[in-house]
Amino acid sequence: SGSTAVPWKTIVKIIGIATVDIIAQTMNYTGSTMAGPTIFAIIYSSVTVWCAILSRLILHRRMSCLQWIGVLMVFGGLTITAIGSVSLGPKVYHGAALVTVGSALHALMYVLSESVMKTTDMVPMKYCAIFGCVGCTFYFTWQMTYTRTHLAKLVLQPMAEADTSYGYAVGILVSIAIMSLVHSLTFFFTVKHFPGGATSAGVMKALQAVLVFVATSIVFCGRLGGAEMCFTIAKCISLVVVVVGVLVFGKATDVINKGEVAVLQGGNGYKRVDSFGDANDFDLGLDGATKEIEI
Repeated sequence: SGSTAVPWKTIVKIIGIATVDIIAQTMNYTGSTMAGPTIFAIIYSSVTVWCAILSRLILHRRMSCLQWIGVLMVFGGLTITAIGSVSLGPKVYHGAALVTVGSALHALMYVLSESVMKTTDMVPMKYCAIFGCVGCTFYFTWQMTYTRTHLAKLVLQPMAEADTSYGYAVGILVSIAIMSLVHSLTFFFTVKHFPGGATSAGVMKALQAVLVFVATSIVFCGRLGGAEMCFTIAKCISLVVVVVGVLVFGKATDVINKGEVAVLQGGNGYKRVDSFGDANDFDLGLDGATKEIEI
């Protein structure tokens, strides 16, 4: 429960999961600067695909045919984006590759977070606090050991070129911190309580990416960067395919939740495959004698 102390074994697991996400976000942000925000937004939607696949492999969930159709549609839209990125040069292509791997690792964090929270009955706020402390510790150490020694080149000079005051910069950082806190709390609540768990969180992440795609196309196209910033026909087709795939997946999950089998308590829109428990080190709650159907 939320009032009990967290075992060290669980804390170690959370530290490991947070480390995975630090690597994932480093790859995502690096890839974003190389590929541009519009390509990043589309590829980042693959979190949905990776969540579905990893939930099948790690949480032993069996999805319906319609859910898999939605997943494949998302993957098809991402393929269109990948093909288009090749023509924009090696930098954009390599950035797209980084975002693809980073998205997969980020999805892994979703799935492992769901596993830990549900098998330990940890409340989202406590999990978020531990997770955030790990990230803050890592990034603070990086700032002190690397960024501080390159402060003029990495921070002060770009600020001067953009005519950004210290007050304005601090205001932006505080705003980002507040939005990140709200994002983390809502994300972990979704993973623990929302139907579909980690994969539903991935679906919402895809919708977020669509909004980012549209906004950055309007703001940056023709003003910053090159063609990778703009809304092209190929990107439009890719975006439509991804959005339709996301909607198909969400509708399929909703249908399962509202079907006859939804009368079983504790449903989450999936069928759990029979399992015999000792498959991994993350204690995923698949006890040896358990052979249940969880919808």
